[in-house]
Amino acid sequence: MKKRLTIALVAHDNRKADLVEWAVHNAELLSHHHLVCTGTTGSLVKKAFEEKGIKNLMFEVDQELTSFEQVKTRLQSFVEML
Repeated sequence: MKKRLTIALVAHDNRKADLVEWAVHNAELLSHHHLVCTGTTGSLVKKAFEEKGIKNLMFEVDQELTSFEQVKTRLQSFVEML
C-alpha cells in the first residue's frame, strides 16, 4: 500500500503560472495525495483543474499566512521522508 503524502503547492507571484502548469501536467500523480495550497495559488490550481476537467483532488487552501508554520512543518516532514 502506497502512503498518501501531504504536498504543499506554494509559489511566488511571478511563478504561479508555472506551478499551475506543473500541477495540471502532474495531476494524475497528485491525485493520490493530499494537496495544501496558499489562497491564491490554490484558487488558480483548482480553477485550472476544473477547466481541464480534472476531478476535484483533495485540496486544503490556507487563506492566511499565519498557517505558514503548519505548511513549513509539513514540508519538513516530507523532505525527511525523501
